[in-house]
Amino acid sequence: MKQIERLQVSARIKDIMKRVGITQKGLADYLNISQPAVSLYLQGRIPPADVLLKIAGLGGTTVEWILTGKSESSKEILKIEEQRAAYGSEVLLIELWKQLPDNVRQTILKLLQHFADQRK
Repeated sequence: MKQIERLQVSARIKDIMKRVGITQKGLADYLNISQPAVSLYLQGRIPPADVLLKIAGLGGTTVEWILTGKSESSKEILKIEEQRAAYGSEVLLIELWKQLPDNVRQTILKLLQHFADQRK
């Protein structure tokens, strides 16, 4: 891949991070990788396929969009206001999450990760 294409991939990953309100550390925790690895991806290194798939899932998009900027139907599928459908208590949870400051989000993510690790 050419350097400009790598930077475009990086920009699309940053776009996903911004839309879901997650930091490099938060993304690293979500992906179960190191924060320096995420930093490299944001500088233009292309993540491995399994990481791309997780990032696409987080952003509600496809690996194709991350890599090319195009969806399968050749229309951009991401709009800043678009969100995945949520039902019941998920709607309230998402709305409350959006209102939290970043440092509180990070604390909650760490706590959730701790609980998830305890269940394993």
